[in-house]
Amino acid sequence: MIEIRELSIFNKQKQILDELNLTVEKGERISILGKSGEGKSTLAFALLGEISEGLFLESATIKIDDDLVIKNGLVSKSKDLQTIRSKIGHLDQDPAASLTPTMKIKCILKELAVNKKIFDKECKEILKKFNLPVDEKFLNKYPKELSGGQKRRVALARILLRKPKLLILDEPTSGLDENTREQVLELLNLLISELQATVITITHDKYVAGSLSAKHYKLTKGKLEVLELEPNEEELPVNNKSNPSKNNIILEVKNLTAKAPLLNNPPIKDFSFCLYEGEILGLTGQSGSGKTTVIKSILGLWPAISGEIFLKGKRIEAFYKDRSKLERQMLAYVPQDPKTSFNPAVKIGRALKRVKKSKSDLDNILKKVGLSLAEIAGKFPDQFSGGQLQRLAIARALIGGSEIILLDEVTSSLDEKTKYEICDLIMNLKGQTPMILVCHDHEVINRLCDRYVDLKN
Repeated sequence: MIEIRELSIFNKQKQILDELNLTVEKGERISILGKSGEGKSTLAFALLGEISEGLFLESATIKIDDDLVIKNGLVSKSKDLQTIRSKIGHLDQDPAASLTPTMKIKCILKELAVNKKIFDKECKEILKKFNLPVDEKFLNKYPKELSGGQKRRVALARILLRKPKLLILDEPTSGLDENTREQVLELLNLLISELQATVITITHDKYVAGSLSAKHYKLTKGKLEVLELEPNEEELPVNNKSNPSKNNIILEVKNLTAKAPLLNNPPIKDFSFCLYEGEILGLTGQSGSGKTTVIKSILGLWPAISGEIFLKGKRIEAFYKDRSKLERQMLAYVPQDPKTSFNPAVKIGRALKRVKKSKSDLDNILKKVGLSLAEIAGKFPDQFSGGQLQRLAIARALIGGSEIILLDEVTSSLDEKTKYEICDLIMNLKGQTPMILVCHDHEVINRLCDRYVDLKN
């Protein structure tokens, strides 16, 4: 059983959690929903006895079974926390962060396995259930050689090999295509049932909450309230086709063959397409189909094996460093993981001013993404939620004045309200700034894009 009493956490600007109370019975499955920035992940980390830098624990008592994580506002000693955490499986929003980049997949999986004597057998069984390869070639790969969806499934497999009594799932399906999401939800339900574990799911997705949990709470203004799930009545903005001029090609990719670094087989082979001025072109497909590979090749971050890329009719070099400053400035990139968009040691205001000096321009664009310069200027990136960082990343792409914006799964980790706001923003830009939108969400693709290419073939 989990007991949380009067949990209060604040930062210098506001109260994040305000005397929050919650009881979860053994074996119960609950979900906690809320907008980006409401403190869902802060609550999840508090259950582990972790208070992020820049946050302050005001009061709390948190008890998991007979173990005290926090007592009267004081976090337990490290040795005691280590014992408590050994019984908990935690998957946060960024699964790649839990995978040590210098360790091979087999070592990562074995690290937390309960019974190492039968590890090989259990490991293969779980990998098969998650539709991952079981051969030594895959097990000897490093995390950077896997797609985003594969890394998330490895992180799930790693947790389940641990056989935890409590599972904390922080946005467990964020960034997955629809098919993979359904598979992961099905497997989570099966394996949770086998483990008879208590489950707390942190999510912005009502569908995920309904699939994994029987009881639901909404986190708002620092407090929890019981939530009855209802069908989502909100709709994405209607796609008003921008009718781009087919006579004006701004980007052309010819016969592209490309792969991620250290990947043996290229997922993209002899691929060609054009981006016309004023249009939004969608790239969709399952995890591992090569969506991000196309984007990184256009940017010159993963130089193509073969093929040519043309900007406004001029051929550009495959490698970023070989391109002119003007060519580099023409392309703006908003990555899937917003944490990688900013230097963690540089305050957001300073990072944005490096791109655009005008304060009025910054304010106007930040307002479009629901933020203000006064509110964000003095903060570091780790003081923002994932959704807030994604909005800031999009704002920075806009203020740079780039002629093409490449958006890589920018709505995948956002709550529903923020997703609609970002879609509204993208819709308002239609016909002005041409964009390539990588997305596994077909509803978003159909609403926003003038054309799309499915990379499944």
